[in-house]
Amino acid sequence: MKSISEESPGAQTECLPDRQGKARLIMEYVPAAERSKSREPYRYDTVKKMPRWRDLDTLAAANSGISGFALRTIKDRQNSIPIGFDTNPDILYYASNVGRETYGIYGFNIKTGERIDLVLESEEIDLIKPLPFGKNFPDEDILIFDRHTQKLAGFRVEGRDRVITRWLSPEWQAVQKTLELSLPGCSVTIMEWSADGTRVLLHSSGPEDTGTYHVYHRNDKKIVSFAEKMPWLSKDVLYERKKLNFGGRGGIINEAIITVPRESFGSSKSFPVIVVFPKGAQDAPRYEFCAEPHVFASMGYVVLEMQYRRPPEKALITSDVIPALNELAKHMPVNLKRVILFGEDTGAANALTLLRMQPERFCGAVGINARVPGVSYFPKSRKMDGTAIRKRPGDERSITKPVYILNNRPRGGRVTDLQRAVYEKTKEYVGTLKKSGVDAAFDDLPDEYFENHSQAKAAVFANIENFINAASVNAKVELGPIKVVKTMSAESKSKRKQ
Repeated sequence: MKSISEESPGAQTECLPDRQGKARLIMEYVPAAERSKSREPYRYDTVKKMPRWRDLDTLAAANSGISGFALRTIKDRQNSIPIGFDTNPDILYYASNVGRETYGIYGFNIKTGERIDLVLESEEIDLIKPLPFGKNFPDEDILIFDRHTQKLAGFRVEGRDRVITRWLSPEWQAVQKTLELSLPGCSVTIMEWSADGTRVLLHSSGPEDTGTYHVYHRNDKKIVSFAEKMPWLSKDVLYERKKLNFGGRGGIINEAIITVPRESFGSSKSFPVIVVFPKGAQDAPRYEFCAEPHVFASMGYVVLEMQYRRPPEKALITSDVIPALNELAKHMPVNLKRVILFGEDTGAANALTLLRMQPERFCGAVGINARVPGVSYFPKSRKMDGTAIRKRPGDERSITKPVYILNNRPRGGRVTDLQRAVYEKTKEYVGTLKKSGVDAAFDDLPDEYFENHSQAKAAVFANIENFINAASVNAKVELGPIKVVKTMSAESKSKRKQ
């Protein structure tokens, strides 16, 4: 690894701060070409000792017998991932699947090596979502602290289809249970509470709840709703979401989520299908409200959201898509000759892989921030750990069906070599497909898309709709550039009327 300054981390360093905002753990970015075959470790700030930044994996192993704190590679399936510090900055909480099938949450004192008497485990789910490629620390706040006492109060993790909260206090765990029973089918997130704990601010969301804020008065056992995220989306205009169980490869019963156009019930018309892959590794679609499935359903598509298998396998088997579609056809009037694949990030790679392997079963694919399978983004066709990329069956095949890829153009000073290579080589690959006669298109995603600006998302999905409608009936379409149309302010409208 590159040398790290004794005074401060390098410019391209990702850090995990303590509760006071000071960087305590870092992972310095190293270009793929300079990485060794060994795993790159996290570095811990020993403050007054020299060398200042020391290998966390070595410290943890020597003091506590804990291992796995290093840069994750595809080859490494067992890791320990730092998730946050206690009010005492020597105490680190981390997620680990070392010696287990699923990630649990644990804690230890880095200086003394003492393990914290706190273990949170599940045999069914990972208690931390696997990190996106290139990320070394989780983005979401997993640790819940009481702002009145500054003490750790609980953990909030992504469940298989909803948010799961576990409180250290039995009293607050009972409050959580009461709220979940009062708002059935919803994810309930306690956000804040008064100093005496009698008033609780919470947020709920579910299949028919786009997001509502409430105040729970514990003494009166009363929940008062006071604000909705999207009040214009009433239950009457939302599309129905259901769970679909199907037999996958090896006879294992798997689960998917479907969102259906309202007019599909009792209809003799057969509807096209769009298969949506999870965004990240072992990510899962949320059964609660999610905008994208409703958008696709409004276009007239039955939406089939795939899930990763349960432990111990936990893999997304692309061959499960066909059994899921066949099971769907038993319950819904769908046209299996008009199936589109869709995914973002890892999901886009899965969609493109399946389209390439079974072009006779699908009409086309849409990928957002896609990395094309079989295309090498590393120098001399080597992975980030320095080993040669292993060719998989079908890598030599080229895509022959319509594809539409939208990638974010890397900008700014913290752009890595890999980010730039992914953008440029993916765009180049789409251009090669077009030259070979494939109906392929590539667009830059506007920055506003990632900031959840409604106009930007509407413009992107308008182009996606044009593409999938044409691809599902084997017609060619020329996509125009994505234009974010700015809405007029109230003042501008008033002037225009005058």
